[in-house]
Amino acid sequence: RIQSLTWEQVKQLDVGRWFSPEYEGEKIPDLPQVMDYAKGKINLNIEIKNEGAKSSLPEKVAELIQEFDMYEQCIVTSTSLTY
Repeated sequence: RIQSLTWEQVKQLDVGRWFSPEYEGEKIPDLPQVMDYAKGKINLNIEIKNEGAKSSLPEKVAELIQEFDMYEQCIVTSTSLTY
């Protein structure tokens, strides 16, 4: 299961080979790579998984949106079933 892997392990996964030999070697991009590719082309819905109240993930995502100046291209969604 992917949630049991570290980011370093996830970055090494080949996510294309199962689909077709043509896509063998494709890796999972991180959010800055996705934003760099999408800027000026498509809108993004960035879903933040609940990591708990002490997580800095929401702030980090907001900083990336600001850094890439993508305010008009991003929607951020998240749910917390504990509230």
